[in-house]
Amino acid sequence: MDRKSNKYIPALSYGWLTHLYDPVMQLFMRESTFKRRLVAQARTKIMRAGLDIKLDLRMSFELPYPDRSFDRVVSSLVFHHLTRENKALTIKEIFRVLSPGWI
Repeated sequence: MDRKSNKYIPALSYGWLTHLYDPVMQLFMRESTFKRRLVAQARTKIMRAGLDIKLDLRMSFELPYPDRSFDRVVSSLVFHHLTRENKALTIKEIFRVLSPGWI
C-alpha cells in the first residue's frame, strides 16, 4: 500500500473549503480552546496521580507503540478526514495496540 501521511479528506469533501476550516471551527466550535483545556486536564491528572505518562501527537495509522500496549483507544474528530486507505490502516493500528480482552 502506498501510504501518504499528508493525504486527508478536506472540509466537507471540497478542497476549496479547506482554508475556511480553521476560522469556522474557531468561531463556532472553539476546537482549539477545548482541545487545549482537555490536554491541560490530562496533564494535571497525570501529575496529581504521580504517573509517568507521555502525551504524544502522532499519525493515527503509524503509531509508535508496542503491540497490545493499551487498554483503551479514544478518537475525536479525526476519522472523517482520513482517506479510505488511512481509515483501514488506523483501524488495524487500533487493534494492534489494544491489549487482549479489551472487549
